[in-house]
Amino acid sequence: MSEYSMDEYRKKFSQFLLTLTLVSLLQGQAVHAELIEELLEDRAYQPRFGVHHEMASYGVRDSWTDFRAFVHFDLTDSDEDMFAFDGRLRSDAFSNYGYSYGLLGRSYHDGLDAVFGLNMYYDQRDTGLNTYNQLGWGWEILHDKYEVRQNFYHPVGTDRNQVGTGINAGGLIGFQANNLMYGEDRFFEQALRGFDFEVGGDVPGTRDVIEGLRPARAYIGTYYYDNPDGG
Repeated sequence: MSEYSMDEYRKKFSQFLLTLTLVSLLQGQAVHAELIEELLEDRAYQPRFGVHHEMASYGVRDSWTDFRAFVHFDLTDSDEDMFAFDGRLRSDAFSNYGYSYGLLGRSYHDGLDAVFGLNMYYDQRDTGLNTYNQLGWGWEILHDKYEVRQNFYHPVGTDRNQVGTGINAGGLIGFQANNLMYGEDRFFEQALRGFDFEVGGDVPGTRDVIEGLRPARAYIGTYYYDNPDGG
């Protein structure tokens, strides 16, 4: 007679398979951890390429898609400095193309335990009626507990174009000799200059609530755009 019944054999076999599975998972975790540690010890920034699509929303009249590239390069041979080229080729739903490219740099300051960054970009946008160009630049401070950043925008080249006219019925004057005199409205596109500012940091009481997770953060910001020609 067998010492175990068929049901007991099945139970023992299931326990054996479960033990093998747990051992394999633990070994896999150990190998995975060793691999991550090796990568971190000999880490290098890798170029990133991607495609981004955004639907029409508040402040954005049409949907658009962009192809983007972010490529790092070394200038100082220091692990505390990072420099990169950031480029994007954009098309909206009406096949109006634009592009944006720039350079950025970040450097870690050991005494302040913070990263300081600078950036400069050149942007072009085709509205379907006219093409506009813009120069942008900015700075940022990144700390473990807070972040501060500001960007500035300034049109370059032609920044104002007439795009249409219309009769102003309220400006009707009347007849002069054999001519009908009336008011006329003119419509313009205008590229705006301006800036934006944002500051954010940890929400009090959320640090170390769950081990391994970053604390919740809150941000507040503002922006300002100015039409130098008025109107």
